Amino acid sequence: MIDVLIAGAGPNGLMLACELALAGVHPVVLERHAAPTGESRANGLVGQVVRLLDRRGLYTRLSGEGTPPSPQPAFTFGAFPLDLTMLADNPHYVLGVPQARLEAALAARAAELGVDLRRGHEVVDVCQHPEAVEVRLADGRRLTCRFLVGADGGRSTVRRLAGIDFPGVTNDRSISRIATVTVPDSFLDPGTGGLRVPGYGVVPPFQHTRTARGLIAWAPFPGRPAILITHERELFAELLRKPEVTGHIAALMSGADTRYPADPADPLAGRCAPDVVVHGEHGPKRLAELTRAARPLLLDSRGAYAEVTAPWRDRVDVVTGPLQGTTATALLVRPDCFVAWSAWSAGDIGDTGDTATLRAALTHHFGLPQ
Repeated sequence: MIDVLIAGAGPNGLMLACELALAGVHPVVLERHAAPTGESRANGLVGQVVRLLDRRGLYTRLSGEGTPPSPQPAFTFGAFPLDLTMLADNPHYVLGVPQARLEAALAARAAELGVDLRRGHEVVDVCQHPEAVEVRLADGRRLTCRFLVGADGGRSTVRRLAGIDFPGVTNDRSISRIATVTVPDSFLDPGTGGLRVPGYGVVPPFQHTRTARGLIAWAPFPGRPAILITHERELFAELLRKPEVTGHIAALMSGADTRYPADPADPLAGRCAPDVVVHGEHGPKRLAELTRAARPLLLDSRGAYAEVTAPWRDRVDVVTGPLQGTTATALLVRPDCFVAWSAWSAGDIGDTGDTATLRAALTHHFGLPQ
């Protein structure tokens, strides 16, 4: 019997397959297309997913750069520019990569991890049994699995067969237009690569330019047709000059507003882990270098929690050394790089109940002690 069957070899299905493989699960991915389509349905990634790719060693593959990702200094919201340089902790990361190249990189990583990817296999029916799920394919074959995941797009067959409602909300208003375009060379600015617009001037490439009528973006991707985007909706321009408003919007767009249930007294628990650097015995290591295996991780600046963590050492890795990039003295990081527990005490452990809360967090997230 297959442990996990994933329908759909898009970015979500392939990334999930990689994560499961890192956790020791052997998934099978089914894709109805016999070969990658090469279609460019998206042109980049925005938000915390960029940091996660970095923490799995995939960012440099996609960016072609040897440096870690940096927050975006500016973006747009509702046709208005967002100045993100005013934020003390900017959560907004961007990685420009066509979906076809993203899928190719994820498929290559899945193959490295031993994922079984089967193309030309379309799911047409699902039958739920008490201990398993039976899946029927378009060619009549049947597969049995313990878990079935629908990662087969907005018109998901798995979701429909499972009876999961997804009504959506729509109207006939148009707020933006996106088109793949070809323009005469006379409309291109040779110095900047921008678009010359009669009566306006040059629209710079890969930026959001606000005009009296709305917003325009010109994206002349190399090796493929350019994309032109226009936006129209009046909004609150003066509010966007306030850091608290811009910070709130940036967190919403990037997914940094997510906080899982945790001890309300713990300021980091339930939040995405900061990009700390651990200065251990083998030199400085970024958190992204320590999370490639997707295992739970305890970062202990003082080596004070080794005895507490010992009964979980079969599941939790421990790295000891001063922490740079946070004022916490220890962090327990989940495989998804969210913080499960943090310590802030300056004195001896036990003074603030750190050991008790750490044991509780270890048990809650990673099971009973060995």
